[in-house]
Amino acid sequence: MGVKIRSEIDQVINLLKDQIENIGGYIEYLEDRWWGVSRKALSLMASGECADAREYAREALLIEKLIRLFRNARLALEAVIVRLETINEVGELLPLLMPVTKVLETLAERLEKYLPEVSKALFDAHDTIVKATGRPLNINMEESEDHVERGVVGRAGKK
Repeated sequence: MGVKIRSEIDQVINLLKDQIENIGGYIEYLEDRWWGVSRKALSLMASGECADAREYAREALLIEKLIRLFRNARLALEAVIVRLETINEVGELLPLLMPVTKVLETLAERLEKYLPEVSKALFDAHDTIVKATGRPLNINMEESEDHVERGVVGRAGKK
């Protein structure tokens, strides 16, 4: 594998590590927010203010969903990094990059609404890999999205 491709992959790995840190910061913030909202919902329920307690409980559920989404995204990115590091070590490029690019693209699309700066960085990483290999990589989109939804990235793209 060429030196240029290795350096491009190293750049993508560093970019993804930065995004994992960003996502981790959002997760910490949301967890703190969840605790506050949950406590408020419980105290309102205890004081008999059920309508207000329901609103806080709904917000806590939304926060839980975002936390789950962000944790799954972080896990998927960690798996992508492992795969990219393996590529750098082994040198088997194209077969290993196919699922990586799809995972990056899928995550970028899912996070675009909530974390636009992370999404943009993931799209940039995807584009860098596609440029480094010299051609777009095609894999089964439905199967990859299925694996990302279930948090199973290691098998994404396999038929």
